[in-house]
Amino acid sequence: MPGVIDPLRRVPLFARLTDKQLRWIAERGEEGWPEPGEVYRHEGDPADQVFAMLDGKVRVTQKVGEREVALATYGTGSFFGELPTLLDIPRHFAGRRATRRSHLLVLRKDGFWEILRSYPAVSGHKGDVRVESKPGDTRLHVRLPANAPDDGRDTP
Repeated sequence: MPGVIDPLRRVPLFARLTDKQLRWIAERGEEGWPEPGEVYRHEGDPADQVFAMLDGKVRVTQKVGEREVALATYGTGSFFGELPTLLDIPRHFAGRRATRRSHLLVLRKDGFWEILRSYPAVSGHKGDVRVESKPGDTRLHVRLPANAPDDGRDTP
């Protein structure tokens, strides 16, 4: 996936990884290119993917009665969609709409668990789970549950 490594490094969650490790992560994902106004995840869709925003901007919304309420906006360098995976929530509680042309790396749930299991630099350190989030600074500490997928493959 040429053109993914440098933008992926701008995602704070992956900033400390080597080029080889970033290539390994990129190989487990798919690039997405939502256009302005395009909804690429609907409220209630299966929570089976997480997203690294390589470039662009998306708005996270939720239906409240007849209105669509904005919950958050994510821009270049953001990582989002991980909470349903970490908390074992089966469906997304909000939708996502691109507000400008965007470039995403979309990781399936099992690929995300594989990354967390493989790279202590991403998960904080193996064995501990907390999600800490402050504006402009997100730290992700993960304790893998006993039922986290393990395919037995070695990682770089």
